[in-house]
Amino acid sequence: MVWRLALNRLPTIENLARRNIHIPNLRCKICDESDETSSHLFVECYLAQKVWDFVVEWCKIRPFFILEIKDLVNIHNGYRGSAKWRRVIWSVIQVAIWVVWKTRNEVVFSHKKPNFERMKEEIKLLSFFWIKNRAKRVVLSWDDWCKFELINMGV
Repeated sequence: MVWRLALNRLPTIENLARRNIHIPNLRCKICDESDETSSHLFVECYLAQKVWDFVVEWCKIRPFFILEIKDLVNIHNGYRGSAKWRRVIWSVIQVAIWVVWKTRNEVVFSHKKPNFERMKEEIKLLSFFWIKNRAKRVVLSWDDWCKFELINMGV
């Protein structure tokens, strides 16, 4: 999904309209402040900004500034630390991107209101399962993950 995002190939409202699919309103269904582009949805929308603020606070990393999608998909490379630690940060960012997209789809197709608290918990939970099941020889507890204490992981 991140690969498609970097290539601007996600079926955002703007991309669908560009493919001659009739959509009467191009506005973002989350904030209604701008047309729904990939850049708006993952960088400019108030909900995306709240997500990135949460990731910075939870992961205890220095704040980052995202001006466009390529900044977002390369943000983990700008941090110092071990390769393992950067992979963990990159995994959290990928999960956060997925959660933003999933939330957008719930708003568009199920007419649900975005729930930021649920999004935060989903980012923690999905990234925990992703890392726990993909990393080799990882000793990681849910409590440590919620506090982002990665010492037991060797990070």
